[in-house]
This record gives sequence, C-alpha cells and structure tokens, in this order.
Amino acid sequence: MPDTGQNYDSIIKKLGEIPTLPLVAAKVNSLLNDPKSNSQEIAEIIKQDQALTTKVLKLINSPYYSIPGGVTDVQRACAFLGYNTLAQIILGLSIFSLFAENPVVNFNLKEFWKHALAVAIGAETIAKKISYPRPEECFTAGLLHDLGKAAMYAISPDDLIDISKTAERDKETFFDTEIKMNGVRHTILGGLLAQRWRLPLVLSTAIRTHHIHYYERVKMLGDLARPVTIVSVANMIAHNNRLGFGGDSKPRIIEDSELAVLGMGKNGLQAVIPVICKGVESSAREFLRSF
Repeated sequence: MPDTGQNYDSIIKKLGEIPTLPLVAAKVNSLLNDPKSNSQEIAEIIKQDQALTTKVLKLINSPYYSIPGGVTDVQRACAFLGYNTLAQIILGLSIFSLFAENPVVNFNLKEFWKHALAVAIGAETIAKKISYPRPEECFTAGLLHDLGKAAMYAISPDDLIDISKTAERDKETFFDTEIKMNGVRHTILGGLLAQRWRLPLVLSTAIRTHHIHYYERVKMLGDLARPVTIVSVANMIAHNNRLGFGGDSKPRIIEDSELAVLGMGKNGLQAVIPVICKGVESSAREFLRSF
C-alpha cells in the first residue's frame, strides 16, 4: 500500500499554491454577511463573470428548480428562488469552477462533480423534508463538502489517485483509506482552505467534520451538528446510489441514531432517496456540460 504520510508537510505547504477565493465568490461571500445587500448587487457582481453566469443559469433552469418558462438573467432568477438561495448557488459554483481546469489522468472530474452536485441536492432535499430553516446553505455545504479532495486534485493529484485506487482495491471508503495510508485527510485540507477563504462557518464546519461520528458531532458542534448531519446523510445516499463518484468503494450504513439527530426515521429516508436520485439525474447532464 502506498504511504502518503511522508508527503503530509509538502501537501499542506502546497495548499498555499491554490489561488485566493475567486473575486465573484469573495464579493458574494461578503454580501451573504451583509443584511442590507440585495438582488441588484448580486446581479451586478455576477455580470463580471459571463462563464459563471452561464453555469448558474444552466443549473437554475434545470428541472430540479422547475422555474416556469426558465430565466435568462440573474435578477429574474432571484425573484423565483430568493436572494439567499441564489447567493449560495453563485458562491458554490464560483468555487466549483476554480478546479475545473487541468484534467488529471485516471481521475474522472465530471463524476466527482456529479457526486458533489448529488450531495448538494440531497442535502437541500433532506433539509426541506425536516423543515430545516435554511435549506439553501445545506445545498452549498453539500456542493463543497469535498473541497479537500478538489484541493488534492489541484496540488497533489498522484496522492488523490493512489488513495482512490487503494480504496477501490480494498473495497473501502476514501476517508478510511486516507487514515490507513497515514496521509493528510481531505477534511483537514478542505477545512484549512475554507478557513483561508473565510467561508461562512456552517460551510467550513461541514467541510471539516462531515466524517466525524454523529455522537461526537452532537457533542462538539452544538447547533451546527444538524446541518452537518444533513450533509453527512446526503453524502452516504449519493455514495450508496452511485450518484457520481467521490472515491468510495464501500457502501455506507446510515444508522437510525444518525437519522434521529434529524428527527427522521427509515421511512423518511426511503421517501427522499428517489426524490434525490430524480433531482440529480434531471439536472446533472446539462449542468456538467459547462465544466
């Protein structure tokens, strides 16, 4: 088994090579923290990046959002989706786009992004099911939960491939394989990058802790345990239903106690799975063509 432990310090050091938060994402991140911000401001910001505007509109016009007649501009989209939802989508996709270049041999980036989209849709679907008050932030947390793997893709692709291949050979999860190989965990990488970019606390916490056992999560995170658990369950649903590929080669068991954190039972879980699968398949193909 390859040992990535010797590369730990060099990988952490290389994290500094990843660019700062894209300008649009930085501005939207700032707006999300400003209660006085409005849809006109966000429309003006995204006009600065036509490629990102195209990607945002492709996702918004997918069957997942079901906007009657579709939309051709960001401000009209805001009227249908709401300001916070639109801002969260723009923030997530702007970061998403930062890693869309420089394809790595033996790693299917589009399947990885499909997995990220599946977790985003899954997290938002679960959040709505249990009446979590901010489902849009669960969408973005789901989209960015594997930010550390994206960082590894950019700065240490050989390690990413080694871990993925070893997990596949051993029929293990990516996270457990990272631990066995004594390497830097993607949750640490993602957490450090989120901290550097000053992402909202709920996003950085989900990126850093979505693999922590739910008992520890409840003790450590307080109110943030609920959105992180939403992302964790959505992640397991995406893996188990092969919605894209995030590096896991072992099915995940979603325990009753974890569902209980969400006030959700097995019946509730079984009810959302087909909704999530349909949402992903209806939106992924057209959306991923832009990456």
